[in-house]
Amino acid sequence: MNVTYTRWQMYNYWVTERFFADFWLHRSARTTNKPRTMYPCGKCQKVYSNASSLYRHLKLECGILPQFHCPYCRFSSKRKFNLGSHVAHKHGKLVNCYMNK
Repeated sequence: MNVTYTRWQMYNYWVTERFFADFWLHRSARTTNKPRTMYPCGKCQKVYSNASSLYRHLKLECGILPQFHCPYCRFSSKRKFNLGSHVAHKHGKLVNCYMNK
């Protein structure tokens, strides 16, 4: 029996088979039976999966008041990146006016 397929059928089959083959291959490679190490904070109830995340939490967040303050309004943040995003989104036009003078 000779079956012919359209280009779309061939493409759809190849993409679908390739996607699921790669999906299961990567999923099985990631999944192990090892228990994950968790890093709990000694001051609060938060738990982190990376030691670096716990370190950052202890250094910048846990029990510490926000140390980065917006020069244009009363917003304050515990992380410098969040302050930069705030200024760009909320005060972008204001900052551009001062930069162009």
